[in-house]
Amino acid sequence: MNDQTKWDRIYSQKTNALNDPAEVLVENAHLISANDRALDLACGMGQNSLWLARQGLVVDSWDVSEVALNKLRQACTPDLTIHTKQVDITAASLARNTYDLIVVVRYLNRSLSQAIIKALRPDGLIFFQTFTLEKETTGSPSNPDYLLQPNELLSMFAALRVLVFKDEGTRGNCSRGLRGEAYIVAKKSSGADGTLRAY
Repeated sequence: MNDQTKWDRIYSQKTNALNDPAEVLVENAHLISANDRALDLACGMGQNSLWLARQGLVVDSWDVSEVALNKLRQACTPDLTIHTKQVDITAASLARNTYDLIVVVRYLNRSLSQAIIKALRPDGLIFFQTFTLEKETTGSPSNPDYLLQPNELLSMFAALRVLVFKDEGTRGNCSRGLRGEAYIVAKKSSGADGTLRAY
């Protein structure tokens, strides 16, 4: 079974009711500018795409599942600008300096991190949130290849300026806070010649 068939089957069993947008977006909404161009990579049924579009952004929403994208199209109202594209994310071609904001939520393909950085425009932001090895969430991956090591997001996006990093681990009251997931918000900068500048 290929990825599209697998995810089409999963999404065909889900209702059209969408979950809330990811914490990485809601908790850091003040960093997002209206009229920016955004990419929601591995968007699923599009709760994050819809949220971004409601903030005034133009959103490209990519996913391997045509079923998920159809549900997103049904939820999209005429006042929102969302462009959907069915694509194999593992082989996705990201054009350089294209997006002001890239969102990746609950999807981990480490080999794409450099392509994501290059696809950001100068001063562009990455909002990345996914499961950690300490996850306890039902329905999250069990394969450790799809789970973050402690502080791994910091190394994945070491070329960027980290604005926010959150990984609360398992200390304290685990019924509160962001548990079993970590997120990062990081910014790309550039010199006058367009090359990436270290921080």
